[in-house]
Amino acid sequence: MVKVKFNLPPDTTFLSSVLYEGVLHATSRYSLNYSYKEAEFKPEFLKEAFKDLRQEEYNNIRITLTGNDNINELLFKKFNIPVKIQNKTLRDTFKNLNENFNLLSIDKEEISLQQVERKGNILMDVNKKEEGISFQLLKTDRYTGFSSLETGYMDKQFTLYLSKELTLIALLGIHYSYVYTSRENNKDNIYFLFNSPDQISELLSKNDKNYINTILDLKENIKSAIRKILQKIYLPELILLELLFNIELVNKIRSGNLDKISTMLFRIKREGNTYKIYEVTPITVFKDSVFTEKIREYFRNSTDTFIKAISGFLKNSYVLNALGSFNMKRKIDEADNILRAVQNLYKFVILGDSQALYGFIRELWNAYNKTDEDSSAGKEYIKLIQSIPSWF
Repeated sequence: MVKVKFNLPPDTTFLSSVLYEGVLHATSRYSLNYSYKEAEFKPEFLKEAFKDLRQEEYNNIRITLTGNDNINELLFKKFNIPVKIQNKTLRDTFKNLNENFNLLSIDKEEISLQQVERKGNILMDVNKKEEGISFQLLKTDRYTGFSSLETGYMDKQFTLYLSKELTLIALLGIHYSYVYTSRENNKDNIYFLFNSPDQISELLSKNDKNYINTILDLKENIKSAIRKILQKIYLPELILLELLFNIELVNKIRSGNLDKISTMLFRIKREGNTYKIYEVTPITVFKDSVFTEKIREYFRNSTDTFIKAISGFLKNSYVLNALGSFNMKRKIDEADNILRAVQNLYKFVILGDSQALYGFIRELWNAYNKTDEDSSAGKEYIKLIQSIPSWF
């Protein structure tokens, strides 16, 4: 039996989020028992976890290892996995681990999620850095000021080293939290979706695998919805609106007898041989959102009709194509109007600003007026306008 001890409290750092995402997926499928302090597994649990990875999923993980990373060699050597000449991508790392899952044997009885500072390094589940594995993506938090002023470490950065077992757990976390990679100004934007720290603590303390699986399934639905938007454009307002008006998602939350699901969206960029966190967006989807009460003030018996109309607007291919054209050489004529329509809708839903509701419809009209009324786009915009019920 192998114990994984949770000596690192869940928090909003990337490292903690990745490790606990791996822990949650391993716990939901392979644990013998667990609590908020530790989980117990069969010695083969990592073999089973990497055996169960699906090629169609890890093939989409477009993350390039930095020039300093040797995880695709060092990790394999530590598990006696044949090292092949390959591209320096996590996709190939997952492929090799998946194909050689039977070699992922664990030779210890305890794995500890605990940070120990030693000689200017942060060690996790190893006694010295030579035993560990360093991986740039796990160092996005750029640890500084780890100790008090007396240590002389306040202005220094630390190198993180993980045991081979903890590295595998972190890779599971990366696999199940990865959303999408987009390209902007010759730099990759990499997006990850994690459970919030409060939700992680709740999941581990309830000792209910069905509850964990329900939350993880819902998170996959959120990832899918976000990915569809990111394939066109990164617009936080559009992402939040899509999730708030996602009728299917809200119904799943209700059918699971949940009040909410709480997540965090990380946007990370690679700069040279390092990765940096550019943005963290908390995303919580409620069973009964406050915005529905605001909408009822205006639409009363037509609330459901309005929600359905807005859900259609947010998923509309012409709307998404117009927004996506901001990333193209030639912007669609009505793109600015569609962008302002989304921003006004966001103000109405989040702030209850009635003028923003007028602004939303006005910008849709302006978008329609910039198209040929007989064109497919023109017909679609006028149809969207007509689908919105009157609030007079």
